[in-house]
Amino acid sequence: MPPLAVGSWVAAVEQTYAADAGMRRDEAIRSATPGAAFPIFAAQAHGLASCPMVGFDAERLAREFALAADEIPVLLVAVGHAAEGNRPQKPRLPVAQILTTLQQPEVDMPKPSDILLTALAPAVWGSTYIVATELLPGAPPLSVAAIRALPTGLILLLLVRQLPKGDWLWRSFVLGALNFTVFWALLFVAAYRLPGGIAATVGAVQPLIVVFAASAVLGTRIRVLSVLAAVMGMAGVALLVLQDGAVPDMPGIAAALGGAFSMAFGTVLTRKWRPPVSALVLTAWQLTAGGLLLLPLALLLDPPMPPLDAANAAGMGYLVLFTALTYILWFRGVARLEPAAVSSLGFLSPLTAILLGWAILGQALSASQMIGAAVVVASIWLSQRATPSRQVHAR
Repeated sequence: MPPLAVGSWVAAVEQTYAADAGMRRDEAIRSATPGAAFPIFAAQAHGLASCPMVGFDAERLAREFALAADEIPVLLVAVGHAAEGNRPQKPRLPVAQILTTLQQPEVDMPKPSDILLTALAPAVWGSTYIVATELLPGAPPLSVAAIRALPTGLILLLLVRQLPKGDWLWRSFVLGALNFTVFWALLFVAAYRLPGGIAATVGAVQPLIVVFAASAVLGTRIRVLSVLAAVMGMAGVALLVLQDGAVPDMPGIAAALGGAFSMAFGTVLTRKWRPPVSALVLTAWQLTAGGLLLLPLALLLDPPMPPLDAANAAGMGYLVLFTALTYILWFRGVARLEPAAVSSLGFLSPLTAILLGWAILGQALSASQMIGAAVVVASIWLSQRATPSRQVHAR
């Protein structure tokens, strides 16, 4: 049941009480209150209310409303329905947010299937490097990004037949810009200005950004294991892809950092706003919005797209198809897993790229790359272990 605002809850009590003359007021309260009960003790345990028992005559309230002591809803505290003369302290969070948190079921740990399905996304993204170099050499990068996003988003919109409304119209463009437009544009700038190893290593700071952004935006606790896992992942990526003698370029490094910040905040805001739709619908909205924003950039900054041969068309089709599938899995994971745990899975992208280069193109694997691969895998495992033992499911 969705959380009730204070005014609507009070109105619901009065309406329920007035509709049935034979109903006692305590029955009306139970009928109008979301769930069976929301004890103030639960609010304290969740850290959602600041000392709600101070100055609050719980026993007298229970007697007057014929409620058991453990049935006093936290909403009574918030609306001030205490004994006369008592002023309960204001909760630290909005009442609606308290109720939402208290209503959400808790589970022991994220399901392994959720982690594996989410991990498929960055693993497949790692294959785009070989597709781009072998099937789309020399293609204008922003044009490829726009073609990758916009047609995919429009096809998904035709399938879901659901457009964003209200706040979700502008939120879709914000998330589409962060997760696709800005991220992909800066990614290509970094790729042009930096050796691939430096670009990938700087971009690997994203999970560390997510740890601190989630703390600032979502209020999640910064865990030592999450920070350690993010630093380990960066080190592993550096061992995988960094080449000796690579010369850094400051504008390129700034672009790589900007791309990492963009997708990091896109991940955190997606979790904060909790879209009221499925991952499929959310992916359709974001890809369409991101593609619409990429299109003018491609028209202004890229040279004309050359004619496509069969290999180019196959590469483009691969990118369009797997962009849709992987981002559906990715946003599903963002809704179900902690942001830090999700972002750490992104380390699989450079790992997959290196392994595919070895398996398909015959590229050599050095000892440092093998060590880097092991460090990346260990960092992902550590990040999942850092997830709290009790986690709230997304709706």
